[in-house]
Amino acid sequence: MMKTRPNGAWLRSLWCAMLSLAFAILGCAATDPELRSAIEEGQNNPTSARAKLRPFALQANPKAIAALCEAYGRSIDSQVRNKEREEAFGWCTQAASSGHLESQYHLGMFYQQGTGVIEDKSLALRWFTVAAERGHARAEDSRRAMLGLPAICKNWITNCRMF
Repeated sequence: MMKTRPNGAWLRSLWCAMLSLAFAILGCAATDPELRSAIEEGQNNPTSARAKLRPFALQANPKAIAALCEAYGRSIDSQVRNKEREEAFGWCTQAASSGHLESQYHLGMFYQQGTGVIEDKSLALRWFTVAAERGHARAEDSRRAMLGLPAICKNWITNCRMF
């Protein structure tokens, strides 16, 4: 008959594994608040959020890459150098290709406006269509504008869509 009580070596290895997991979780949690703060800042102050998000994006963090794309999409201005515009286009391409909806819309904008890339209306239309098919309202309006169609309006009383 087998004993049901674990031997000491097994218990020690289980304890070490649990302790290692706890330290790994704590290590990840230490950087999480900084990333969350930078992502939230991107909504209100995208210019300063770009600097805070860059280290996380350089570590290939997909949330940081998507947030960095959004921050650039909201705040490309005359102070952003051409090299930085090209980097922003690269971040957006990476995030959009991985399926991030907002980045797909912003990538369409980058192509439409020629920000960090040579202007390409057909690729802009392609990315607007991808995002619109996934339910992005601004992408749908941009797509319709490129096709010469009127934008979709929402009636503020009934919240219905009118064409």
